[in-house]
Amino acid sequence: YSYHGVPLKREDSRYLHRGRRSWEETALRLKKGTRQEQIFSGLRKLEVLRSSYEVFLDEADCRTVNGGKDSVLGIRREYGKEVLYAFFNFGNLDEKVRLDGDAFRNLMTDEVIEAGETAVGAGDFLWLLRTEKE
Repeated sequence: YSYHGVPLKREDSRYLHRGRRSWEETALRLKKGTRQEQIFSGLRKLEVLRSSYEVFLDEADCRTVNGGKDSVLGIRREYGKEVLYAFFNFGNLDEKVRLDGDAFRNLMTDEVIEAGETAVGAGDFLWLLRTEKE
């Protein structure tokens, strides 16, 4: 609670959970191949993707879908002609999810995923985009 003694931080309880920053470790985010760089570039990629597609807007229709297993959370987002299926595997085993309709594009890998079954790795996720035809 020492942040209470700092006027600029006093009203912000987030400082209760923030430890001291190691600037040496922070600098490693710029060094290729480090754990810090992998995390930083991965998060940056998610930010870029989220800002590139309208399906991530707050106004998008969002609902859960059946992921096929209790360990897989499925979410469907739709906005305009964009439809995104996001699957999050919280389990320790790879799982399969079923995709109906046209092909999808994996936003993380840019790979085309055909309809049918596809794998979601243990502890991994998929962001699969389909653009509706006019």
